[in-house]
Amino acid sequence: MATTRVRHTLQVVVPAELHDALMERARSEDRSVASMVRIAVRRYLEDGRTW
Repeated sequence: MATTRVRHTLQVVVPAELHDALMERARSEDRSVASMVRIAVRRYLEDGRTW
């Protein structure tokens, strides 16, 4: 049986200072901000932290 992958959109509101830092970091690593957020969330969840 084939697996269906569903994408959802998540909007996150951050302070301007964090936005600027994310943009700069993404630029320096040649990544998108979305990619940076995915990496951060993955690491957060892999560390076993709970919500």
